[in-house]
Amino acid sequence: MGGDIARAPVRESCYESEMRAVGLFIACAAVVLLGGCLQASPQSGPCIADPDCGEDGVCTRLGECVAAEDAIAVRITWTIAGTHPTPAAPEACAGIDHLVVAFSDLDTDDTHSFSPVPCDAGQIYFDTMPPTLDQVQVTAFDAAGFSIAYQVRDLSGQPSANLAVDLTP
Repeated sequence: MGGDIARAPVRESCYESEMRAVGLFIACAAVVLLGGCLQASPQSGPCIADPDCGEDGVCTRLGECVAAEDAIAVRITWTIAGTHPTPAAPEACAGIDHLVVAFSDLDTDDTHSFSPVPCDAGQIYFDTMPPTLDQVQVTAFDAAGFSIAYQVRDLSGQPSANLAVDLTP
């Protein structure tokens, strides 16, 4: 009799077989659940750049993630007493030190301001803003910091907006 001993196949007990099935079920469930969590959906919360927002999200100019298809674009142009200022012809801005552009979410009372905006630019463009914004206000300030003119425009429900305001001090 040689040194080799034939071994009979080891049979699993019913308990071991059931535990293996339960373990397999848990592993499959974890893959399915984690797969759902790992889908490329926009993340919410603060951000610095688009990659912070997942594959389908964008980082707005206010530093919050939104779905790319929900972001809005806003172009604001202004005139001063009917005259469109430009860097080459800033005369219309005489007496105006700078502008403030303030976006408001009326549901939360949040306001986000951009300042100083040079008057002689004549326009400003915000390419990626959250859809929760309802209004934008453009205010002209003098050199002493006093508000001398303002206009408010509605943004509600607009995927993109081209707004014109006339500021007359």
